Amino acid sequence: MLAYILDPAGYVSAETKKYIDSHQEAMLSDFLESDMVAAAFEEIIANPANPVHRVKRIMRAVSASSAKTVTVTIRKDSTDFTFKVEASQFRSDCSNYYSDYNTAAADRKEFERVFGRGSHYEPEDIIRIEYARSVLYEREETVV
Repeated sequence: MLAYILDPAGYVSAETKKYIDSHQEAMLSDFLESDMVAAAFEEIIANPANPVHRVKRIMRAVSASSAKTVTVTIRKDSTDFTFKVEASQFRSDCSNYYSDYNTAAADRKEFERVFGRGSHYEPEDIIRIEYARSVLYEREETVV
């Protein structure tokens, strides 16, 4: 405390030098990690085919509506299937897939019959999401 009172600027400079000397590797690691995360983020943003963009379009479309339930049409294993599901699951990030947990009971049984018990569907499988005769989301077909 006395060193700080006698020379505040010198004390701060000495403590700063000690801290930097003892934490150089951690600071460099943090800078490198930050650069890598920024580069990965830029790569995702620059690639319109990245699934993140599809999930964000679904989230925006459903969030803009007041729907409690929506009608979803998916194409999975070359089979089209339409069912009712709670809209809330599309208002948040789905990680990698959507569960059939929030699907109406009759539709869930049919889903399990068609695709197998424990099956799920991914954002790439969704063709259309409808609410009250309005199309909230429709998959953009890519022409190759």
